[in-house]
Amino acid sequence: MKKFKFRITKTALSALLLIPFLFACQGDPKDSGTEMKNVRVVVGTGEFKPELQSDGKTWVFFLPLEFNQTDLLKTARVHFNLPKTATSIPGPGAVIDLNAPANFVVFAEDGSTFVYTIDRTNGSSNKAEIESFKLQIGSREIQGIIDGANSKISVHVFTTLLSKLDLVFPHFTASVGATVDSRSGRWQDFAHWSSANPIVCSYKVTSHDKTAERTWQVEIVEKEVLGDMLEYFETDADNSRTIFCEAVRRAGLENLIAEGDITCIVPNNNAWNTFLESSGVTSVDQLEPDALKSVLQYFIFAGDHRSRNLNSNNIQVTTLAGDPLWIRINAANQVIINDNVEELATPMVTAVEQDLWFENRVAAHVVSEFVVYKPIE
Repeated sequence: MKKFKFRITKTALSALLLIPFLFACQGDPKDSGTEMKNVRVVVGTGEFKPELQSDGKTWVFFLPLEFNQTDLLKTARVHFNLPKTATSIPGPGAVIDLNAPANFVVFAEDGSTFVYTIDRTNGSSNKAEIESFKLQIGSREIQGIIDGANSKISVHVFTTLLSKLDLVFPHFTASVGATVDSRSGRWQDFAHWSSANPIVCSYKVTSHDKTAERTWQVEIVEKEVLGDMLEYFETDADNSRTIFCEAVRRAGLENLIAEGDITCIVPNNNAWNTFLESSGVTSVDQLEPDALKSVLQYFIFAGDHRSRNLNSNNIQVTTLAGDPLWIRINAANQVIINDNVEELATPMVTAVEQDLWFENRVAAHVVSEFVVYKPIE
């Protein structure tokens, strides 16, 4: 009698393990903590964005004919996001054979499951969309708001960045297989922008099958308020004012700042490192909260003291520390702090970044050296 040997591949074994879950009772993934989001599929050098179908569990992406190759589909990767407490089989980024539809089981923390299917459709697409857009200005990247009905992309740019529009880098993706008359990531000059003429450029997108063509306009909208000051400094790619935030939180002044209607002088990290070194420490965590509070209170005073509200004459304000501080602008519209040789033994300080405007009417000027009150004796 002949003996037969059976060999089960990893793919087949995975499929067998998933069978019980394919027939499990599934609820709404949003309610059960099994929601799959931001799905993208990588096949060869192409990256594709599937759309969730009306059944709520099938993701389908369009695959151009040039990518519809067995060998490429065998090594596809599927990336996605899940709730923090959820897991999946296969996991995000796993190599998947997409020559046939692939199932993904998502497990919630409470043990409930939900099965998603990733599938494809082949051929030529008649879509001529801009699917994603972001504008890089210096170290900041700003997501565009896409209005598909009107073929318009709006980018909300902070007032403080409008002076840097002469050197920007738009990054975008279009419909699969579509061509665009400009390259993503290419340097552009948007210095011609004005509030009266907010349209800065346009892109002509032609569909993969050449049957559709759309012109997308990009407009810049001025955004004056930056949001929460501490959160902005802590998450900004510039990463040069983070020690100030650490000091504020250690001193317990975050709630006072959140109340607003104040102006803050914000020493950058270089200024803080110099101060810490002179204090014989390497971190604000090594300083007593009360000591930090007394230092920081001199940087905070009531009112909106942006350059638009200043002139060449010194304005004297009283800081939260109870000591006076003088602030003005020079002929170049730069904010100058403590330029008072008659009363102070310390030199003036010029803001290196000014007129930042945050929620709850918090103004800020960034300086590269500490501002201290040291009267002439």
